[in-house]
Amino acid sequence: MLESFQAIRMLPTNHSESLDRAFSTRPNSLNVLRLCLAASVIFSHAWHIGGFGPEPQFFGIGLGAWAVLAFFGISGYLITTSRLANTSTLRYFRARILRIVPGLWVSVVLVAFAIAPVSAFLSDRNYSLGDAVRFAVHNGLLLAAPPVSGPIGGSLAGLPDAQLWNAPLWTLFWEAFCYVIVGLLGAFLRPRLFTSAVLILLVLGTAGLWMASQSQEVSYWVVNCPLAPLTAFFAGSTISCFRDRIPFSARNLILAAILAGSILATGQGYYLVFVPFVSIILMLSLLMPLKRMGGHHDVSYGMYIYGWPVQQCLAMSGLESVAGPVMFGIASLLATFPIAWLSWLLVERPAQRLGKTKVGDARERGSVQRTHVKEMPA
Repeated sequence: MLESFQAIRMLPTNHSESLDRAFSTRPNSLNVLRLCLAASVIFSHAWHIGGFGPEPQFFGIGLGAWAVLAFFGISGYLITTSRLANTSTLRYFRARILRIVPGLWVSVVLVAFAIAPVSAFLSDRNYSLGDAVRFAVHNGLLLAAPPVSGPIGGSLAGLPDAQLWNAPLWTLFWEAFCYVIVGLLGAFLRPRLFTSAVLILLVLGTAGLWMASQSQEVSYWVVNCPLAPLTAFFAGSTISCFRDRIPFSARNLILAAILAGSILATGQGYYLVFVPFVSIILMLSLLMPLKRMGGHHDVSYGMYIYGWPVQQCLAMSGLESVAGPVMFGIASLLATFPIAWLSWLLVERPAQRLGKTKVGDARERGSVQRTHVKEMPA
């Protein structure tokens, strides 16, 4: 498999525009696409939080899981492109920390010490300060895999999900894990060895998913939570390593969709779908007619980290008892968007501006920021 990817790297690309050139010269819709993915995650959670049963599935995989895989794939592409362009390990890690940590810290503090106690008081439930501190520390510092998301006393007692105040935060641990891996590989390996290492990680993830699919005793947490998103991330990372040799066109997008659909239609081998799936997402972002939307404002991260707590508050209000899952999901999106917007304006954007330097980042700006997007955790 490694030899085949190296062969791809040697193919001539004179007659087609490469994916790298397309991202360097064209505006894209990645921010809008990621906003749609965050909305899909929130919408899919409406079934669970509202007690409506299983969420919608496609090819046996839930809507929210598909969105998370897409998030990780996009992140893998962008983070690897950034790392290969930036020779400074310090600047790389500084940018990653400032992107993920400030918004996360504000979110966990608000949930632990404002939203949870106020909602518990208004609904006559119990609140535990000790649990709140534990929630904030474990989630804010990413000390566990997955981070502890709850409960915080009995503040969610009686709800369809009485345990978790912010379940999606489990992905941030694995996102940060991927950041560290890519950062260290870039620090110690030359580009050719870096590419080989990324390919090995993709192969290992694919092999792990294949072995898991052959066993009925592998837990859901091992198969569907960390391993699949990690494989999606390194699929995006692999695409980044070969982006100057991957031809971009609407025709190739269609071919990738046919390949992914054929793999999924068999009901087997879903572990082989990650490279074509991520390719579809990336190429689609270059063809979607939404390039002017979200070019300067990225609220998708805020939507992702605040969606679940907002939905729990809506469940406390009893909305799920009078609205079906679709209306509950729509109400969740409408209620979360203003909070996500404030998170972007007051926390995330100022934090990113702190990470910008007047000199020394030209190479990274030239290679990554030309895509008009900012790296975001899944």
